[in-house]
Amino acid sequence: MTTTLLPSRRDALSPSSRPAEQAMNLLPPGYAIAELADGRCLPLTVLPLSREDGPVSLCEFFWQVEPIPPATGDWPRTCPIICDSCAEAVALCERRAETPQLLVEAGRQATAAECHPERSVWYQDEIVSRLREAGYSWPPSERNGPCFLVASPTGITAWLDADSLSLPALHLRVEAANPDEMWERLYAAAVAALGSEAVRP
Repeated sequence: MTTTLLPSRRDALSPSSRPAEQAMNLLPPGYAIAELADGRCLPLTVLPLSREDGPVSLCEFFWQVEPIPPATGDWPRTCPIICDSCAEAVALCERRAETPQLLVEAGRQATAAECHPERSVWYQDEIVSRLREAGYSWPPSERNGPCFLVASPTGITAWLDADSLSLPALHLRVEAANPDEMWERLYAAAVAALGSEAVRP
């Protein structure tokens, strides 16, 4: 097996007729290709990412840890990923390098997406109304009433804190993937805590 460590795109390269060496300027930093005797290519991760750090470790790609399955064909799941060509190996390395950021961005957009804002407003108003009827209150300066919301790329966490002079303090926490789901879950939790009957918007 001939292993070619592929440098960063920033490195200068000399022309070569070998496919693996021609692919060297196409790979993202931290990736390599091992050209096998039968002409196929094995994409590799190079650790540490900088060659100036000393010895490196080469790690194969395995199907079972791929976060995104192949678009077509079977998903082998149990063996190293071997590509039929250097171009295919380069494309796989590019995809592997881009995937974390794409997943974070997809999660961010999903967290921000609200398909039924009018329903979310209904849930929020209903929560506030039921808490007030039960005798709970909160500082009037709070924009979301008794609710405190924190969004991350992977979801939304909501806390509900309300006090009463005659009732135990109410502290609720729910997690959801988007605002629609979050308000629905928070409403269900509030209704359950108050022991009242839920209605649908």
